[in-house]
Amino acid sequence: MARIYNTRLLFIILLCIAVIVFTTISILQWVKLANEEYLYNNPKTLKRKLATLPSDFNIENIQRLKTSVDPLSFKFVVLGDSEGHHDVFGRILEGALSHNPDFIIHLGDLTEQGKLRHYVRELRFIKENVNVPFIAIIGNHDYYNKGNLSYAHLFGPLDFYFDIGSYRFIFIDNNFKDKVKPIVPLPGSDFGWKAVDGVYDETLEQLEGLMGGKSRNNLIFMHQPPAIGEWVERAFTKNRIEFMDLVTREDMNVRYVCAGHMHGYDMKEVEGVKFIVSGGAGGTHKENADAGVFAKYHYILFEADDAGISDTVYYLD
Repeated sequence: MARIYNTRLLFIILLCIAVIVFTTISILQWVKLANEEYLYNNPKTLKRKLATLPSDFNIENIQRLKTSVDPLSFKFVVLGDSEGHHDVFGRILEGALSHNPDFIIHLGDLTEQGKLRHYVRELRFIKENVNVPFIAIIGNHDYYNKGNLSYAHLFGPLDFYFDIGSYRFIFIDNNFKDKVKPIVPLPGSDFGWKAVDGVYDETLEQLEGLMGGKSRNNLIFMHQPPAIGEWVERAFTKNRIEFMDLVTREDMNVRYVCAGHMHGYDMKEVEGVKFIVSGGAGGTHKENADAGVFAKYHYILFEADDAGISDTVYYLD
């Protein structure tokens, strides 16, 4: 009888311990989420946190490639929409690096929710797995939870460009924003956003100035694709017609426009300009089953020299 009593007592004690542990974990998790919610709803607090972290990752990497890349002949990889899925993203990077590219361009949605800890996690993963310059533009998912503030500090300007030989690389943020900023370092700047995505009038004017008047090869990189064929349902909205009119003008010398956002691969050619969607570095495929893209994980290798530029798509097995 005493043995049964002791067994029951032990069971009750263990049950109480389990309840206490579960309750403690739940409270700690709630406190963590509450702190995160406070952080993302208070830009000043987020900025103070960002001030303790390294900044301008893109700028540092552009400086690296400017001194390491042969301007007469170079290779680079384009990929996008990894969204924190390291199982696939790691395999994509392994395949991409096997071609010995001079640098890698990420077309946005590096994170799934734009939280600061997600950005920090992705930067750590990139630094541990990539040995060449890596440049990432901002995607719509990267904007969530004040992610544009985090991006501006950790990576640098949201709109920027650089030159390699006769090629001009132009990066445009066409997600959610209500201010158009000049191409200057933006750590700590305050960005607002609204639910209108696209290319703003001021950005179009800057683009025309950057691309016109010189004989060069212009390459444009953005997250959301232009409205071409089946892409229209997932395309950016503001100035979509004006953008197409500009980049297909013969005197603009645009060779490629690369975008992500749709989780697959597709390529279309309009007036001699190649438009590519490459969102296959890890994000789920199911939401894009009817978007007119080939839903398979992939990356694209570009090879460029003074004679021209070509692209080859590589799929994961």
